Amino acid sequence: IGPDGGVTVVGSPDRGLASTEGLARAPNGIVLAGDQASGAVRGIVGRAVRTLLPPGRIAKPESFAFDASGNLYIADTFNHTIRRITFAGVVTTFAGLEQTSGSTDGAGLTAALFNRPSGLALDAAGNVYVADTGNSTIRKITPAGLVSTLAGLATVSGLKDGTGTEAWFNQPQALALDSAANVYVADTGNAALRKITPAGVVTTLNLSPT
Repeated sequence: IGPDGGVTVVGSPDRGLASTEGLARAPNGIVLAGDQASGAVRGIVGRAVRTLLPPGRIAKPESFAFDASGNLYIADTFNHTIRRITFAGVVTTFAGLEQTSGSTDGAGLTAALFNRPSGLALDAAGNVYVADTGNSTIRKITPAGLVSTLAGLATVSGLKDGTGTEAWFNQPQALALDSAANVYVADTGNAALRKITPAGVVTTLNLSPT
């Protein structure tokens, strides 16, 4: 969808796309798409589709985000991990333990656990924010891989504003950041949009139909 509201189609099912969910635009202009049916990551230029990451490494590529160096982060939802692909194409696990769910904070590769992570967003400092859907929390991963819970109380679902663990979410999914590093959350289970300040203060946005 262009700035003028015009809609064009990129890619198509007969060119290798099926059950597409995650989307992102790479720095080189290629559109990335998560193929949920196969676990592959596809690259789209116009109507042409090619496979950037074949099935087998990612169980469910739900969301993508790039850092300033061009590294790609992927929410590997069914493996309960966050993957990183370097600009050179090297795939590693950035945080979480593959096929092990949980809510523990700590070092990304030795202690931290996620439960069906979905939405991702990065700030200017390289911190990765994760909508940890199965835990109903929002997590933060530093560039060094240290995982903490920014807001929400693990395994508790609800709609409550507050600070940090005093706030409740219900299966949050998509994330976005503004220039002041506020995190905006699509709180899917509550059908609400929430805002988290850098200090972890959560409020529910009041939306009008204007």
